[in-house]
Amino acid sequence: MKQVPVARSSGWKQPVVIIIGLLGLAFGLRLWGIWFGLPFIFHNDEDLEVVRALQLGSGSFDFQRIYKGGYFYLLFFEYGILFVALKLSGIVNSAAEFANYYFRDPSAFFLIGRATSAAIGAANVYLIYRIGRLAYSASAGLIAAAFLAVNVLHAKLSHYIIVDVPMACLATATMYFAVKIAMGGSGRDYIWAAILAALATTTKVTAILLVVPLTLSHYLHIVRGGNGLREFVLDKSLWRAFAAFIVVYTITTPGIVLHFGDFIGFMTSKFEIGVSGSSVAAVGGGVQESMLADTNLFVFYFDAIKDSMTWPVFLISLIGIGYALWRRKRADIVLLSCIFIFYLVLSMTKDTREFFPRYILPVIPLIALLGARLLDDILGRLTRLRKMPAGILLVVLLGIMPASRIAADNYLITQKDTRAIASEWFEDKVPAGSRVFIEGTKTRPSESTVPLQNSPENVRTMIEQYRDTEPGKAKYFSIALQNMNGPTYDLVLVRMWDLHDLQYYKDMDVEYFVLRPNRYEGSRRQSDWPKIVAQVRDDPEVSMVKSFHPDPTAVPGPYIEIYRVDEKPE
Repeated sequence: MKQVPVARSSGWKQPVVIIIGLLGLAFGLRLWGIWFGLPFIFHNDEDLEVVRALQLGSGSFDFQRIYKGGYFYLLFFEYGILFVALKLSGIVNSAAEFANYYFRDPSAFFLIGRATSAAIGAANVYLIYRIGRLAYSASAGLIAAAFLAVNVLHAKLSHYIIVDVPMACLATATMYFAVKIAMGGSGRDYIWAAILAALATTTKVTAILLVVPLTLSHYLHIVRGGNGLREFVLDKSLWRAFAAFIVVYTITTPGIVLHFGDFIGFMTSKFEIGVSGSSVAAVGGGVQESMLADTNLFVFYFDAIKDSMTWPVFLISLIGIGYALWRRKRADIVLLSCIFIFYLVLSMTKDTREFFPRYILPVIPLIALLGARLLDDILGRLTRLRKMPAGILLVVLLGIMPASRIAADNYLITQKDTRAIASEWFEDKVPAGSRVFIEGTKTRPSESTVPLQNSPENVRTMIEQYRDTEPGKAKYFSIALQNMNGPTYDLVLVRMWDLHDLQYYKDMDVEYFVLRPNRYEGSRRQSDWPKIVAQVRDDPEVSMVKSFHPDPTAVPGPYIEIYRVDEKPE
């Protein structure tokens, strides 16, 4: 068996103590404030994995959702432990009561999930340390861990029950074995790389791009032994890894068997490479003007990486990429290939609707590592006695700015959100049963707006609509209906790509309008939203009754305006 070369000595004493301290810092920054918003949920995707975990617990499985979602398996296990604990304590006595417990107050479920996300984020910090120690030195790994511990975007996303942080963590774990393979790893490393890549792809399909650094690692492994193309193709470790990937991915994403055609169509559209132009997206039977023509995604993701690190760390990391291109060690080549393939594909996609900073998250740990390696090599020119204190001092100074931003963000999210404040005002001032125009899907208000409760009549209508086509959803809303309490409203749920003019809604006898006026200004998703906002503001028969203003230092949330349609005189 070939042995992986051991990285050079670090020159830093007691790295175990330092990495434990960094993991404590990373976990603390990610755990701080996880109770924000509860019992309301203010992230559009955060309840998806929670509901899927509960759905699995009820004996149902969503075979259609194949593009992301592996996180719910872990939540299912954790919620199983919660169920046992609640049953032993006498709080619930059956699965039905457990479901009612969730609908009465989902806070416990979200606290468990958010704490898990925080722990996964901290685990990612440890994994980048392991790659650094393997490929370069223990001190390079420690610096990389420090950079990632205080990465603003990584810390922020680790507060939510969304798939991006678990996928990034699994991708980092995959890259650990990819580096081992390139440096002379064993067949076992191939299997682990394949398993982790499959789990990452199950969690979020964009992780399929890991095939590029893994293939390159295999190539470097083959040529290291003096072999050629024949050995590259016929190597048993490669085919065993391929089989392991297929088996693990199919088991964890069984819907791929039923919807493989849809998967291929999604992949070709999502990752279609081309020049961004004046494209449009057909959504919900209409045409939504895209802002992609005005958005250079190369700049968008460049800024996302820079903002996540803050300028000092980003500049070091950017130079570190150049340094890695110059050195071109095996680990450099593998890490750079992963960074470049994610950045290029995400930046050149023709997706006209969705691009967010979180999409670039998988490469941020690797970029931080290359910056850490550069810094470590520079510090290596100092004597061993001076290297450790100089390194610690420099890393602390570099970490002050991002850590301060994380602390400010964590404090802000723990303050009462404008949406929660607006909800309390609405329930106190607006008569129950009023017909209300509000952003949302066909089933409920968007998490981005005021959390109002739909009327029992509307919920019953949804149950009937889903009873035959999607019985899982029908069951979900049936339980929600049983546990409904507090004021409810006749909600007219609207989507920004399916809007009508103001008169249309007045003819529907809408009595109140709940608006986030600035939400879509200059956005790629704006569509006709500014028009309806202007019409509501300018109509003499409509009056603004309340507004809620965020404060960037004290009150999180969007700016909200609430309007009432005035009664016409007899």
